[in-house]
Amino acid sequence: MSFFSPQGYGYRFDSLANVLASLLGVADDDQRARVDAVIEQEVVPESFAVLPAFYPVIQPLDRDWDDLQTTFSYSFKNRPYEFHNAGLWPMVTGFYVADLAQRGEHAAARRYLVGIHRANALPMDGETWSFPEFVHGREYTAGGTRHQGWSAAAAVIGHHALRGARVIRNRSGRQNQ
Repeated sequence: MSFFSPQGYGYRFDSLANVLASLLGVADDDQRARVDAVIEQEVVPESFAVLPAFYPVIQPLDRDWDDLQTTFSYSFKNRPYEFHNAGLWPMVTGFYVADLAQRGEHAAARRYLVGIHRANALPMDGETWSFPEFVHGREYTAGGTRHQGWSAAAAVIGHHALRGARVIRNRSGRQNQ
């Protein structure tokens, strides 16, 4: 699944959209398998199991670079491998862990949960366990704002999903079966 933005339709891989399509039951088993294969073979670095916001990275010579430089708040944050430009997001990965666990893919889910813990433990401003907003997609250093609740929540979501808890509840408030 690609994405759309104020600039139009994009062809890059949108990790959160693909994960939520699976987790919410929009994707079928064939689509899930194709997305899992793309994530494993192309999107996620082998040495750091955390999903990027989008993939592939937009470089200054790419045709999308000018659009990227005009869509931000306050200051430009999307240098290559940072923020939404192939920066790695523990929060997005937490939902992927939940999705994998829900589908019985426990070994893969554990691998990504370890990636979340590695990301959250990275130092920032002289402190370990910075719970960063994102991780640099090539250098694996903490970036953005530290002490992000959603990065911490990603680990909690993943942990409980691996223990059998369902992340998504139906309209009555009960967990889906």
